[in-house]
Amino acid sequence: MRILVTNDDGMGSPGLWQLARAMAEVGETVVAAPNRDMSGSAAAMMLKRPVRVRELKARGRGGLTAHSVGAPPASCVLLALRGAIPGGPFDLIVSGINSGANVGRDALLSGTVGAALVAAMEGIPALAVSILRNAEDTWDWPTAAGVAARLARKIRDEAPAKKMLLNVNLPALPGAKLAGVRLTHLSRDCCLAGLSVQPHEARPGTYRFRTERLIPSGDDVGSDEWAIANGFVSLTALTPDIGHVRDPELFSTWLADLLPDR
Repeated sequence: MRILVTNDDGMGSPGLWQLARAMAEVGETVVAAPNRDMSGSAAAMMLKRPVRVRELKARGRGGLTAHSVGAPPASCVLLALRGAIPGGPFDLIVSGINSGANVGRDALLSGTVGAALVAAMEGIPALAVSILRNAEDTWDWPTAAGVAARLARKIRDEAPAKKMLLNVNLPALPGAKLAGVRLTHLSRDCCLAGLSVQPHEARPGTYRFRTERLIPSGDDVGSDEWAIANGFVSLTALTPDIGHVRDPELFSTWLADLLPDR
């Protein structure tokens, strides 16, 4: 199995390298990630500007082949799948480990999930892996990487259907205290409700987005937020097929009135 590892927190994220080392025990692993933090980039792509890809020295990174990319994670995936990054063809794309949960409707805005979504659209199985910070203000990267590696082995050995996209979120608990794993749905919550826009103190006419830290809710039983709020690892199967119309009768009444009178 050939595995591509990416993230949206950038090449300096320890979660990226913990994940890459775990994947290297499952198959031939290549890292291609943004050269800086690109959180919240969803499935953004660099279509109008040239993208620089720079191979990194393997020293201190377990001998892994790694490429620093001047583009969001979705572009990293497409570059790899189109042959601009050597090591393919790739059988699995793994994105993460994100520092912070990607649950609910937030998942649609996440660069971590966006990279996996592009892979699924290309027919490649993909994992998006995220974790909450624990009470000691640290991250349990090894536990998250271990869960991802076990899922990768399942995909490798049991050959599921293509276009598989699994969004994995771990609570802020040590591995030994996890309550288990739950198959979940996306909650209805979204960080946009806690998003504020603030003027930049030193640059007139510029602004900063700020979001409140997610506190998982246990209200929506069976959701991803409910799972991590109750100590479970959340496993949510997503799909790139988002064209479902919930109310076709309503829209059908509009059709005759949309064109100008002729």
